[in-house]
Amino acid sequence: MKTGTRLLILCLLAPAALAENMSLRSGRVLKDAVVVSSGDDFVNIQYTDGVAKVSYKDLTDAQQRDYRMTPDEVKARLDQRRMEEAARRKKPGRRPMKKPGRSGSPCLRRSGIPAIWKGRIFPACFC
Repeated sequence: MKTGTRLLILCLLAPAALAENMSLRSGRVLKDAVVVSSGDDFVNIQYTDGVAKVSYKDLTDAQQRDYRMTPDEVKARLDQRRMEEAARRKKPGRRPMKKPGRSGSPCLRRSGIPAIWKGRIFPACFC
């Protein structure tokens, strides 16, 4: 076999060799589990039956340390995210959206609707 072929086979089989069973606090066992990605307070795990989004609360203490998901670290990340979102909302230059009917557009003004149609469900604009 050529070296390139051997390397290709090794690369294809390596993830399967690294996979192991993962047991959670709830007693659920994920067979051949591999962590695919992680968020602020969860990890996405691919296993033989599919993909699972597992909360940090469901990980064992050792798994929480391995994936940096201890309660203190998670709380700090979530607080940081909340602060960033609050700062983004307060960012100057963003104007709130106009409420319908406050525009100068004739389509949104109700004064041109005939008296017969008032109080019924008709669109304000027939454009």
